[in-house]
Amino acid sequence: MTFFSIGFHEEDSKNKTSSTISNLTNDMKLMETNYLTSIFALYSNFLIFLVSLFYMIHLNLSVSVLFIVMSFLPMLVPKIFKRKMLQYTDEWSNSNSTLLNTFKDLLQGSLVLKTYNTEKSALNKSSFVLKDMEEKNYKLTKKEAEAELVASIFAGLSFITPFIVGCLLISLNIKISFATLLAIFLANDRLVGPLENISNLINKINSTQQLRKEMIKEPVRAKINASKLKINNSYTVISSLRLVNIFYPLKNADNLHLNHVFKGNFKVLIQGPSGAGKTTILKIIQGSLTPPNGYVSITNEVGKNEEIPDSIAYIDQNPYIFNSSIESNLTLFQKKAFSKKSLVQVLKSVSLFEELGGDKCLNLNCGENGDNLSGGQRQRIEIARALLRSKSLYLVDEATSNLDKANASKIRNILFGLDVPFIEVAHYINRHENRYTEKLKLQKGQLVNI
Repeated sequence: MTFFSIGFHEEDSKNKTSSTISNLTNDMKLMETNYLTSIFALYSNFLIFLVSLFYMIHLNLSVSVLFIVMSFLPMLVPKIFKRKMLQYTDEWSNSNSTLLNTFKDLLQGSLVLKTYNTEKSALNKSSFVLKDMEEKNYKLTKKEAEAELVASIFAGLSFITPFIVGCLLISLNIKISFATLLAIFLANDRLVGPLENISNLINKINSTQQLRKEMIKEPVRAKINASKLKINNSYTVISSLRLVNIFYPLKNADNLHLNHVFKGNFKVLIQGPSGAGKTTILKIIQGSLTPPNGYVSITNEVGKNEEIPDSIAYIDQNPYIFNSSIESNLTLFQKKAFSKKSLVQVLKSVSLFEELGGDKCLNLNCGENGDNLSGGQRQRIEIARALLRSKSLYLVDEATSNLDKANASKIRNILFGLDVPFIEVAHYINRHENRYTEKLKLQKGQLVNI
């Protein structure tokens, strides 16, 4: 589960789905066959090698030493092929990830491709990526076969050379009988065979070096406090939120330079052109992006600093809805932490309880990507998640941009009706909307009053 856990905690986890799936499907299978299985086989072959070694030494030390020295010839193979094996394995793994990403991208955009009759070009692209992956797999398999061939040749030499030397010693009447030489020769088979296997196994283990480095990464996990799994009856009141000397570089816009203080039960609107960095500001406040310089400080009503991730709800313009029930989407699979009464309460507060069918609505399946819900209902599910956990601050990222006027008005009325501060970024807001406590514009990387 390490890859899966890392996938959750990456800053850009939302855009790394294909990479994580590739890790779980392809790389984990490679780890199983080339590393874990090889480790167990390595030990068994080493045990056979040791038993054969002691038996040969018991028969005749000098001749056995010659056989043993030559037996280590196949062990040179991993050294010879290590660099190429690492390179080809890494190329194959990356190519697999690219293939999955391409297929996922083309399938999700299939409607656009059909609309403009470009399916053939898309299929050509997928064929090209598939061909590249197969070529990388061929190169890896070919290199493994080459390594095994060289190991077999070296193993043959390690048999023949000492046997010829042994026959010469017999012809010179040196103290060794043919029966003893034959016994050592046969025992050497149980020495060279395991060594050849060990050589191939080490090659396979070496090929997983980069994957193992990825696996032992320690994901930064949020500390879970058992008390936080229970619904709170009251909010922690935020007295101020400060953006202090924050600098954040942007590729296609002016770099962010932020110094601002939000006080009291603020209801703030931030406007600005697309790509100016509005969402980046929310991500910095949320803590999912870390600026090179500066920091965010949230202070509660008694003057203590709040844990930022625990205090904040993030309302995205495209909230993710799991292919599960309304109950699971609200509790996020922590069903035991919330009572049915509390779930009904938050659904009523966002006007969803009756709209979704009353008492039976908790069992309603939302469908894949929330297809059984309207855009406005998905947004209200996101708000209900935050209400259920008594978040102290709402960050609203273009939450109404994809909604009609009626649903947009409904969402905004819910937000203004909460006794909780929020910061909303949006392209367009009705100029007659005067319920915001502060309206700001992102201009040349700085927040200025409108």
